[in-house]
Amino acid sequence: MLAASVIMGGAVYGYIVQFYAYNDVLIVKAFHLFSAISIGIIVYAGFMLFFGSREAISIKNRFAGKLGLGS
Repeated sequence: MLAASVIMGGAVYGYIVQFYAYNDVLIVKAFHLFSAISIGIIVYAGFMLFFGSREAISIKNRFAGKLGLGS
């Protein structure tokens, strides 16, 4: 599910940026890849929170802990 969400997020993001990112330098391409992965993780977390799985709660708590927002 995580991999599918990352691929889906990457496909959507790649389709959006392909028109102006075709001639970008490598560092910008790497940033686009990172953005696509981030979008995929956000989509995955959204799906899991919607279905209320324990995995999603642990992911949410991990990010909240890194941001200092509680457990």
